[in-house]
Amino acid sequence: MPEAQRPYVFPLVLPADPLQRWVKCSIGRICLALSPGLRERLIAGEQPRDRWQRFALQAIVHGMERKGNTEGIARLQQHYWAAADVVAYHDGVDDRFDSMFLKAHQAIVEQLTTAARNAGCTTLCEIGCGSGRVLAHFAASAPDLERLVGIDLSPQQVALNGQRHLDPRLAFVAADAVEWIRTNGRSHWSYLSYGGVLEYLPQERLNGLLRTVAGRSPVVFGLVEPLASSFDVDRATMSQHYGAERSLSHPYPKAFRDAGFEITWQEESLVDGHRFLMLVARA
Repeated sequence: MPEAQRPYVFPLVLPADPLQRWVKCSIGRICLALSPGLRERLIAGEQPRDRWQRFALQAIVHGMERKGNTEGIARLQQHYWAAADVVAYHDGVDDRFDSMFLKAHQAIVEQLTTAARNAGCTTLCEIGCGSGRVLAHFAASAPDLERLVGIDLSPQQVALNGQRHLDPRLAFVAADAVEWIRTNGRSHWSYLSYGGVLEYLPQERLNGLLRTVAGRSPVVFGLVEPLASSFDVDRATMSQHYGAERSLSHPYPKAFRDAGFEITWQEESLVDGHRFLMLVARA
């Protein structure tokens, strides 16, 4: 089978089983030792081409986690989401729009659009828009929105979204959302993060994003983000790595309040055993 047709494998996953993790990371460390320059190329963003390079990348992730290098892991995750092959990932999970968003998270549409309308927000900016289907759904559900901007790290995915979604109010941008919002964000905007986006930001970078957004009041921010099952989201003060992807459970209520937001709606949902926090806040 040609390489381009193979299912895209998330390369940063660490096995949950301790023995498997030890075996794969040990093999990965051997691969790094036998391949001069491989460590530097993978850290710089080169995507693994075979299982041996995936083991090497897993060994790097494991080493970073043991050293508490959250920012290093976040950079590797960012490289993954910017890669050309991530288009195959989004196509492979397209059914989640029906099985997860419409089935379990439809409430975020009314809650966010109502809060945005009350605040006079006529632009919606989605951070990490992926395939663009959620943003297009907001466009269809809220005809009073004048502009909807989807930001994603993958230029290939952004180009594809522009071909698939033809509503003239929709615009897709290939960029680092934190940097793009710092330069382009305005007052009377609403923001959305859906399905697992902010979980890849280190805690201080998330806090900085929220402070930037809140400083342009009036604004509204809605999110649907996954959390570890044991994470006390209302009492925690520090973010925690969890799961095979080593993403982060964040103390979102505290982060929003510390940035100057007022939380207007908060609920949780459970989808196929995965816990999600749904939240809308205004500043």
